[in-house]
Amino acid sequence: MRELSNPICIIFKYAIPAIIEFALQALVQYIDLWMVGSLGVKATAVVGLASQVQFVIKFPAANMATGVLSYAAKKYGERDGAAVKRASTQALYYSMIIGLVFSVLAVLLAFTVPVFMGFENKLRVEFRNYFIIAYSSLLFFVASSILGSLMRSVGYVKEVMIVNGLVDILDIIFNYFFIFPSREIVLIGKKIKVFGFGLGVDGAAVGTALSIAVGGVLILIMVKKKDKLGYEKAKPDPKLLGEFFKVGIPSALNGFITGFGRVIFTTYVSALGTLELAAHSIAYTTEAFFYIPAVGMERAVAPLVGQTLGEKDDKKLNSIIKLSTILAMGSMLLLGIILFVYSRQITATFSSDKEIVIIAAKCLRIVAFSEPIFALSLVMQGVFEGAGRTKEPFYIGTFTMWFSRVALCGIGVKLFGAGLDFVWYCMVLDNFLRAMLLTLGFVRIRNKSSDKNKE
Repeated sequence: MRELSNPICIIFKYAIPAIIEFALQALVQYIDLWMVGSLGVKATAVVGLASQVQFVIKFPAANMATGVLSYAAKKYGERDGAAVKRASTQALYYSMIIGLVFSVLAVLLAFTVPVFMGFENKLRVEFRNYFIIAYSSLLFFVASSILGSLMRSVGYVKEVMIVNGLVDILDIIFNYFFIFPSREIVLIGKKIKVFGFGLGVDGAAVGTALSIAVGGVLILIMVKKKDKLGYEKAKPDPKLLGEFFKVGIPSALNGFITGFGRVIFTTYVSALGTLELAAHSIAYTTEAFFYIPAVGMERAVAPLVGQTLGEKDDKKLNSIIKLSTILAMGSMLLLGIILFVYSRQITATFSSDKEIVIIAAKCLRIVAFSEPIFALSLVMQGVFEGAGRTKEPFYIGTFTMWFSRVALCGIGVKLFGAGLDFVWYCMVLDNFLRAMLLTLGFVRIRNKSSDKNKE
């Protein structure tokens, strides 16, 4: 950040690597599902459920990184290099504590979730095995998330993108060898024998776990070698760890409670029937591609806000927030128009069933023009996180998720027999309420801060 002074250049420096990183992650998820899908319906069900359950474990664990990010970014903005180095060492202890806690939680979920979802005994065993193997490297995932956020907070955004990109590539390679058995493939007209372990669904879990472990080790090494970071010979500092937890816990709870709400929300959709569930899954998957720029902007704005607060430069802070909002909402408006106009053509690439395509396209048209509002909510989320104010997003996110997607949607589907259209309108309402409440909260805080400065 110190090398650049133009707010737009600063934003792009942080946003572009984040956008590329998230796009690769989304792409790998689809390739994973495609590989597992070739194993049959049951395998797809197991991995599909696991991808939903990750909302209540991986996201909260990753959200704990907010405590480190906001602290380190502010100290970096204050040009307090010694404090940043202290934060690096304590972040390592912090990640170990969190990793152990969430590893225990993962094992508990592996046994309870398939029972809650009503899986038959054989599928319960398959899900449990997959989940325990896949999350056996959770310590490395947590370390990668927390130390990766630490690196972003001081400007090492490209390095984090490269490591996570490598993890995505390794995930595909490992899955290819672990899922499928040894076989012959045709390459440039020649038959070549390719070795494979043939572990099926368990192989997908092994591939995921190994790639995450590699990423965690690489991030650990990078932090040690970077001049602005590094590890000191120091014991755990309860005071500094307490600051990390104070900011990180509300953010993690936000991820956990809203994630659990999404799982319940998915059960409402599954109750509508197989056709509706398939259409919903396709529309949900398709939309994820279109909000990549907004997620990238959220990841960029959080460290920038923290750094600028440390610099105590209100003018730069206002410029970064304003420009980030305009760029995020503008790009999402354009993508929303494309999503609306070409919804049927886009969904047709995921299914050959005309009825599913029509239903999925209708869902996308419902959500298309709310994309800029969703972008606004993500930018505001990033602003609060960078400022270390995670309680407000937690309260707001809990309210909007459980009011719109859980309570209102549940009443509509269970009591009044509402269909998939109503489900997607509830999603739009959740996005709208969250964006408006976060924005109003931000304006209130800024006005209060301005009044203080005048005094």
